[in-house]
Amino acid sequence: KKITIDEDKIKLKLLSYNKTNRQFLTDEMISICMQKQNRCIPEMIKLVHFSEVHPENMNILIRNLNNESAVIYDGKSWEFFDKDNLLNKIIKDSQSILEKKFMEWYNDVHLSIKYKEAISKFEQYLNVSSNQQLIDSIKNELKLLCYNIKNKIDINNTGYIVTEVIE
Repeated sequence: KKITIDEDKIKLKLLSYNKTNRQFLTDEMISICMQKQNRCIPEMIKLVHFSEVHPENMNILIRNLNNESAVIYDGKSWEFFDKDNLLNKIIKDSQSILEKKFMEWYNDVHLSIKYKEAISKFEQYLNVSSNQQLIDSIKNELKLLCYNIKNKIDINNTGYIVTEVIE
């Protein structure tokens, strides 16, 4: 057998979920996410975990939509978790990042003026963030993101995606 490797798809080594790279996030990027209001959480998750620019963060995966499990990379292997619990954790983690930035901007006069629109939109989101219909909508979008990424992730973490096996 001959294995063909698509050199254009060479990936960085995956990071564990707990060590996800968020250093690249700028205030402007976060502001854009916040301005999406009820879509701020999915936008933040896309930015961090589903960006071609940071493939090292593609550490969340759902292999089957009909299955009750999802997997995250722990730095050594893919670990299975209850899908609903994992999605709640990912949403909570992303919301926490936005809330910290929101408080930083809100408490700084200069930044509160600079990011006035983002603060306003995120406040509106926070007012409805416990709405179950909104949470379900975010989870459904996240499920599809985690499922659709499966062909882009190197589950063996070899640094390559095999595109063809020739007998």
